[in-house]
Amino acid sequence: METPDKNTLHSVLFYQLVVTFQNAAWQQLGKRVNPLTQKMEQDFEQASLSIGMLDMLMAKTSGNLSEDESRFLKQAISDLKLNYVDEVNKAEMQKGSEKQAAETEEKSPAEAKAEALSESTKSVGGGSSPKKGKAGSEKKRKKLD
Repeated sequence: METPDKNTLHSVLFYQLVVTFQNAAWQQLGKRVNPLTQKMEQDFEQASLSIGMLDMLMAKTSGNLSEDESRFLKQAISDLKLNYVDEVNKAEMQKGSEKQAAETEEKSPAEAKAEALSESTKSVGGGSSPKKGKAGSEKKRKKLD
């Protein structure tokens, strides 16, 4: 059996290291099943740390990588960062929707309906109620008389 030269061995180990952090980040972003729990889980703090490790690796190995290694690492970081932003935004939107749903559930159906009606009246009528408008018109007529 032929023993690989040192550069080939280092290149293989480099790819394995990148893939290790890449897979960890995918799992932490909830894009892969956690092998310990067999569930899709998200841990944005840990995902950020894994992506940061790859960023650090890029900075520390700058000028010492082959073109293929550099391209592989850059692509891994880019894909992870784009997915990180996407997943964080999705989670924030979901939290906002859940909060709004919880607030709606806390109100009685009559309160929710009255609030919705009030909001629609404000946007259509400019926020003034018909009674105020009528009273204002009557005052103007009295001043004119």
